[in-house]
Amino acid sequence: MKDYYELLEVSKNASSDTIKKVFRMLIKKNHPDLFEGEEKQKAEEKVKHLNEAYEVLINGESRKKYDLELEEYANNDKEIMKTLIEENEYLKGVINEKNKIIKEFLEEVGVDTTSFDSEYKNEENDNSYSEYQTSNNMNNNNYYAFNTQDRIKKILYMAGMIIVGMIFLWITTGINLFKIFFNIFRV
Repeated sequence: MKDYYELLEVSKNASSDTIKKVFRMLIKKNHPDLFEGEEKQKAEEKVKHLNEAYEVLINGESRKKYDLELEEYANNDKEIMKTLIEENEYLKGVINEKNKIIKEFLEEVGVDTTSFDSEYKNEENDNSYSEYQTSNNMNNNNYYAFNTQDRIKKILYMAGMIIVGMIFLWITTGINLFKIFFNIFRV
């Protein structure tokens, strides 16, 4: 929605006399006869918009109606802005959570994450890092205990799968890998 007050360079509580004076001054300044070529076309467009704004704001009833529409439009903009801010905060949270998962994974596989920490700390207006550090410190022992148990379970599962595979190979091909391994490690 066009802001006629801004277009006429007057405040929203400007009197009709002020609007008339400013309108005449802007028409003189932007009159198409003062320009040539593209500048003339731009001036014609500007004068058209100035006339439109003047007609609405100089009439008391149309100005009241316009003011209500402008206020409603501004309120809609505020709601849209509020929604965008909320969405932005939500997306920041998602990104921060993904960063935590990536950092934990990198630490688990033995990658140095000190540079990751410094990048994470430098994010402006983000308190999630300190919250992350606090929760990470509190759960650090539990995390590594769980991590060790989880690794043991995975190793046992893989060993079981290897044994099952070796038995399957022995049954289908007659190759006894158990005997081969036993002879290799018997030394």
